[in-house]
Amino acid sequence: KMSWQFGLRSREGSELLETLKVLIEEELPKHNIVMKHYHTDGGKELISKDIKQYLQSLPVKPKVTWTPRDTPELNAISERSNRTDKEMTKAMLSRSGLPHSFWYRAYSHANYILSRMPTRTAKGYMSPLEFITGEVPDVSSLRVWGCKAWAIIPKVNSVKDHSEKGHAGYYMGVSEQPIGFNIFVPALNDFVTTVHWNAGVM
Repeated sequence: KMSWQFGLRSREGSELLETLKVLIEEELPKHNIVMKHYHTDGGKELISKDIKQYLQSLPVKPKVTWTPRDTPELNAISERSNRTDKEMTKAMLSRSGLPHSFWYRAYSHANYILSRMPTRTAKGYMSPLEFITGEVPDVSSLRVWGCKAWAIIPKVNSVKDHSEKGHAGYYMGVSEQPIGFNIFVPALNDFVTTVHWNAGVM
């Protein structure tokens, strides 16, 4: 039940194939996982000639299967997971008051949370992340997505007067970097990644 998400501008062309390579060659090996079965919903872009050739070129050739198109009932687990992600995304956007343009940030955070929530697995009741790493994930630093947050300005860059000591913004979740958190700062119209921050109530 562990899932990885990738933002695609288009599912056509080489972008999808390159993203699949990132999953198989970079993300899965981090957890000593080898893809043995590649299963899709039958979308033609997911079972293209290029993708099939790539899968057959791997040292461990995965079994390739797909269901007929427009039969989501045959992919119950993945479809339910996608629906849960989308419902969480809508709820977070609605609560935060942020525009729909932030949907992928919210979606990524929903996926981050779900991978750390206990569920039924082959090893018992635990989070998907614990299942593949053997360690209980630390969620102590999580805050409500979209809540008010301040990216504290480092002392070396701060002015010694009555100016603000931080940039006001919105909590966007954990950074993809080894450490740090993402905060959207409207005044900068940009995202700031920092370990020096505070969160408050919207």
